[in-house]
Amino acid sequence: MKNEKFWILESPRKRTAMWDKGNLWRKSDYLDCPKSTGRESFLTFGGPANRIGELRVVLHGRTASDFVWTIPDCLVHDRALELLLREGLTGFETRRARVRWESNRGSVDADAENDWLSSKSLDYHELLVTGWGGLAAERSGVRRISNTNIWEGFPDWTRILASDQWDGSDFFIIWPFGFTRLVSDRAATLIRKANLSGVRLVTPEDYTRIHMSQKPGRITPMRLRDHFPDERARAIGEPLGIY
Repeated sequence: MKNEKFWILESPRKRTAMWDKGNLWRKSDYLDCPKSTGRESFLTFGGPANRIGELRVVLHGRTASDFVWTIPDCLVHDRALELLLREGLTGFETRRARVRWESNRGSVDADAENDWLSSKSLDYHELLVTGWGGLAAERSGVRRISNTNIWEGFPDWTRILASDQWDGSDFFIIWPFGFTRLVSDRAATLIRKANLSGVRLVTPEDYTRIHMSQKPGRITPMRLRDHFPDERARAIGEPLGIY
């Protein structure tokens, strides 16, 4: 099978952003809770596709990089987004994010609503990856336990992509690693050439090496509909039992 070249899109080792107050998500109905309709708001994390309203983020310092990361989220500055769109990169959607500098009174003070700034440097969009790289190839060491949403094993990222499952998008994910953002060699070349800041491009070899200290374990991911727009999640996920 042909080995397609791809890269892992990673945050800098030091993150410069955190969630602000006011982020809301719909409840996830796959938790099999009889009292949940999947439509009530709650304050804990519910996946990017379940967010109600704009993502709210606080930036530390005074440097507005091209990419900004919270622990689960990736945001892209408008100037970098314009480049990605102009060059025709595929496999993502964006939503306007509400981003402000950390105030002198603290990052999540009660007067946060008064701290929003309209500076051009705070024009960010949330980057939502919608490209599909398929299920993790079993030869990578990861396998799904039959009739469950549980996966086990330690992934060898040099062997994880089954190229016949990849839809060819420049930004994509491989299941069950929904929060690991992957990019094509074309996208990586553009990011490097443009010298975009706030992001690292990691090879599959290095990514595997970085995580080798972790013990093989079990993964119970969210559902695909928690990551992708519902129509796309249904089309891909229902036949695979991961919708």
